[in-house]
Amino acid sequence: VYNTPQSVALSCATPNATIYYTTNGSDPTTSSTLYSTPIQISSTSTIKARAYATGFDPSPIAIAVYTYPVLISNLASLRNQAADNATVYQVPNEVILTFKSTSRNQKYVQDASAAILIDDASGIITSLYNIGDGISGIAGKLSMYFETLQFIPTANPGPATSTNNNVFEPTVTIAELNSDIGVGAYQSRLVRINNVHFDSPSGNYSTEPIQNLALTDATGTLTFRTSFYNVDYLNTPMHTGTFNLRGLIAHYQSN
Repeated sequence: VYNTPQSVALSCATPNATIYYTTNGSDPTTSSTLYSTPIQISSTSTIKARAYATGFDPSPIAIAVYTYPVLISNLASLRNQAADNATVYQVPNEVILTFKSTSRNQKYVQDASAAILIDDASGIITSLYNIGDGISGIAGKLSMYFETLQFIPTANPGPATSTNNNVFEPTVTIAELNSDIGVGAYQSRLVRINNVHFDSPSGNYSTEPIQNLALTDATGTLTFRTSFYNVDYLNTPMHTGTFNLRGLIAHYQSN
């Protein structure tokens, strides 16, 4: 994945070999373009190349894909793009890390407009980040997992571009969250919900087994799910009475 023009050189170890190449996805033959100087690439392209030499069979076809991402201004716009698991998108502007998990190297990032879950099962992102770090230039593909929009990274963004950031956390009601269906404004976003209570608080918060707890405010009820293992409230007594909550919004697939 590149953001700047590339000069692509081709070579073959066989003396006196000639190389033919294509950039339209077709297999090269001796009727294709003869390679003589480096190929200039500035848009998404697939280069296929094959070497020919007298007395030899043609070489295997070498293939290289050069991808130039679609630039997206913010996370709200990103959430409106096609989740085809093929198009590479990049958000040049800074997003803020609000939560991270060792499970699938998942990271939740947010800007003033929206949020998204980065699902990095392949470990593409090798830079280490702390919550509150700013990350610029995330690049990847969009895919759906049940009702959750996921961002699958294709490149490591590099070191944090800022630290200790505060992120805008909208204050919402449960009715607003329940009406925000699909890949709406609040999915994967850190929000605040005031004056909530558990319908039947008992014992400690636990992930073994994961708890699905009914959480209610004056406008409705949703499920509070203890699905994160690296949070500080685990193994402490459940809240009783009315309290204010700060949490991440996810789609719970019950089956």
